[in-house]
Amino acid sequence: MSRVRDLASILTASSVLGTDVEVATAISNHSAASNPHTEYVQKTLTTTTGDIIYASGANTPARLGIGSTGQVLNVAGGVPAWTTPTSGSMTLLSTTTLTGAATITISSISQSYTNLYILITGLTVTTGTYTLKLKPNASTANNYTSLRGAVAESANPDYISPGYAGHSASSAVNDYALTIYNYTDAAARKPFHLVGIAKMASQIEPLGVSNFGATNLTAAISSFELNNDSGGNFTGGTVKIYGVN
Repeated sequence: MSRVRDLASILTASSVLGTDVEVATAISNHSAASNPHTEYVQKTLTTTTGDIIYASGANTPARLGIGSTGQVLNVAGGVPAWTTPTSGSMTLLSTTTLTGAATITISSISQSYTNLYILITGLTVTTGTYTLKLKPNASTANNYTSLRGAVAESANPDYISPGYAGHSASSAVNDYALTIYNYTDAAARKPFHLVGIAKMASQIEPLGVSNFGATNLTAAISSFELNNDSGGNFTGGTVKIYGVN
């Protein structure tokens, strides 16, 4: 005899729930109902601290594993997903030490970003005062508006000059941050903005620099040439180029 019928017999004998048929029917109806255990999410669904439970379909719980540091929760294909934000992010593309030469070229700049952010720090040269020149694509044509204290210098319009002439050769207090917008555009001019601080040979204290301009260059920028007009080699300084989305 099955356990159901055994139980039914016992309950019938004790006149608690009624006849054998009534008890069997009640137990059968209960078995046909949903199992209460299936109405709860099993704790074994999560395996790692930070896991998230979501519905991958109707009445279908699923696990979303914890994302990486800096990621944000997004929606992909109708379900939640961890993604790495791209808007506004910066990626270091290259680091160049300015030493041992009067002209240094930084080439093969990635074309996978919207803007370029160029950080130039600690510039020194071997001799004399100098003016730093930054030429996109090593251009020697009249492609760039060169700014000296926010005044265009028409005699040398082929380079970006960060501030004033007469940098001190020995002072390392020559630091600049240059942003060039839309640098991959092969048809449009590209505006730029430069800020920084410069130690002039004739000044005791460094001077603040804030310049802006735009290019007439319609080619995508893939390289820069850095040089100075003193004829001396760079003896110190670092150039870091970042891609910005």
